[in-house]
Amino acid sequence: MSVAVVTGGAGEGSGRAIARRLAHEGLRVVVCDIDPAAGSETVDLIRRTGAHADYLNVDVRSDSQLADAFTFARSLGPVTTVVNNASDIGSIHPESPLDYWDEIIATDLIGSMHATRLGIDALRESGGGAIVNVSSTSALLDRRDGGSPIYDVAKLAILRLSRRLAFLKSENVRVNCIVPHWIAVPHIVEYVSALSPEERSERGVPNRLIPVEEIAEQVLRLATDTSLAGEAIIWPDGNKPRLL
Repeated sequence: MSVAVVTGGAGEGSGRAIARRLAHEGLRVVVCDIDPAAGSETVDLIRRTGAHADYLNVDVRSDSQLADAFTFARSLGPVTTVVNNASDIGSIHPESPLDYWDEIIATDLIGSMHATRLGIDALRESGGGAIVNVSSTSALLDRRDGGSPIYDVAKLAILRLSRRLAFLKSENVRVNCIVPHWIAVPHIVEYVSALSPEERSERGVPNRLIPVEEIAEQVLRLATDTSLAGEAIIWPDGNKPRLL
């Protein structure tokens, strides 16, 4: 049975949806996260369907924990899919744009880079497969206010890295990226629900939040479509996804 490694795979966000979608396709999913309770719940939801999953407590800021996660995954079977979804969204403080830089870079950029590098070796050993990184439309917006400057930089770097690694397709290792707009995860839904129409307009809230199931479906597409390498799927306005 082929194995998928999903970082940030716990909780009610897109990571859980991605893990469940990959498991539904017959992969054994290694759910990596720093929340044991939520991670165990994700695994339980997958196992109830008769699919296979395991939880590992992994902080992607730790090189050794990431390395151990891939060692464990490789012990289960050939690793053919890696999804770098872990993000320190809690460190985004628009009121403090010059703070929390280390936390965001360590998770959203360095962690994803290290997992990508480890994933490349694992996929080479398995004969090929796909890595899907998670960026954000914030990386492409020419905004002057709000959000986190360093988050935008991290997500732009991950997008560029994913596209730059297109040459690995010659080894049957494909690295792609998704670039979603606002996702309908609980804390975003709660935030948007509390805003007036005027505030939504001022803060650039799209008319549609992307369902996590749609995110998972596009991750699956990038993971399984062997014609796609160095590509990115973007939701420019939260509506229909397209190749960047």
